[in-house]
Amino acid sequence: MDRNILITIEYDGGAYSGWQIQPNVPTVQGEVQNALRRVLGRDIKINGTSRTDAGVHALGQRASFVLEPGIPTERIAFALNNALPKDIRILKAEEKDADFHARFSARGKKYIYRMKNRASAFDARYYYEVEAGLDMDAVHEAAKIIEGTHDFKCFEAAGADPKDSTVRTIWSLTMDETHSDAKQPDGYELVVTGDGFLYNMVRIITGTLVDVGRGRLSAEDIYEMLEKKDRTLAGHTAPPEGLYLAEVFYGEDDQWKTHV
Repeated sequence: MDRNILITIEYDGGAYSGWQIQPNVPTVQGEVQNALRRVLGRDIKINGTSRTDAGVHALGQRASFVLEPGIPTERIAFALNNALPKDIRILKAEEKDADFHARFSARGKKYIYRMKNRASAFDARYYYEVEAGLDMDAVHEAAKIIEGTHDFKCFEAAGADPKDSTVRTIWSLTMDETHSDAKQPDGYELVVTGDGFLYNMVRIITGTLVDVGRGRLSAEDIYEMLEKKDRTLAGHTAPPEGLYLAEVFYGEDDQWKTHV
């Protein structure tokens, strides 16, 4: 009997033109499907949860596919990792019910956005360089306003399908200073969880909170941009390099249940 397999994937997105297969460019989905072809000897299409953009990373991307009897489920990750480039790793493989789908069964996601005050040449692919000294009280106030259920069209980039709903629920949003030692902050980390995200939504929220911290926007301005649904009122779009898809939540996940 065929099995419905869910894999959890970690990747450095710096060398790829995003998750989704595109002609004539390397993508993460393409590399995983190529590895499946080498291991199994036939083409298998996988369904990913999130279509991460070029340069975006993942700590916990998910993808599902149907597999006939053969290689044991517990050996799938090992076999694929031997056929994948070193910047893509399969963390685990598990069998799910026949009606499970990595994208459509998802109940929510968690993203992390990482920033450094001084990004070295080796940090450039993994952090956004943001100056020290942001007004964190204003940032925290703005983040609390963004939390909840809203029409988030002001945080959506051009290019999305205009027929799709722009109402989403942000379960939690924090942005705090990070410390390399006990004394001096060395950057910031934004963590956001929600039931879904619009095109470039997390990057625009990050840029907006950075602009609030810089004093270019106020926390009160968040109310106006949400009310008017106007992208031009929100802040800049933070670059892709600092963004990480951290987790995907499904109905059985205890962490998802704590948010609803």
